[in-house]
Amino acid sequence: MFLPLPQRGTERSFSSPFEKGGARGISYLNSLDAARAAFRQAVDADSKLGPQVSVAIKRGCTHYELKCGPSDQYRFLPEQAGIEAALRSRIEPAPKLPSPSQSAQKMQTFLLWIETAYRLGDETYRDFTGGKRLFSETVKYDPEGQDAPACANGWARS
Repeated sequence: MFLPLPQRGTERSFSSPFEKGGARGISYLNSLDAARAAFRQAVDADSKLGPQVSVAIKRGCTHYELKCGPSDQYRFLPEQAGIEAALRSRIEPAPKLPSPSQSAQKMQTFLLWIETAYRLGDETYRDFTGGKRLFSETVKYDPEGQDAPACANGWARS
């Protein structure tokens, strides 16, 4: 689901070595109040969302928190806003690249979900690939050597 939320940016994260769970959507907002309002807007827009959907509001990214400590302990100097504004005035903005269409974005996300399900061993991804596998099955051998055939490269059962 893609909602037009009032946000600075959106990221779709499908695996992180630092987070428990599977896929997630991340919206970057400017305040806790804005995050709560965006959550309420999403729940109001889709009846399938609600208590059964896990939602976390965080102050910073997991990587930053792991490196710098708990986000509820972050302290910012009063003059930091002025320092950041001065820094932004010296940085040339990156050129605006055309955004993919909404249907292309949805397709990219859908493909990532299929790849993630495959990687997690969830065979239900095949419901969305016409029953086809993403990749050919690889040859696997019994560690005890009960099924190791002779191979063209000279490997043989001992």
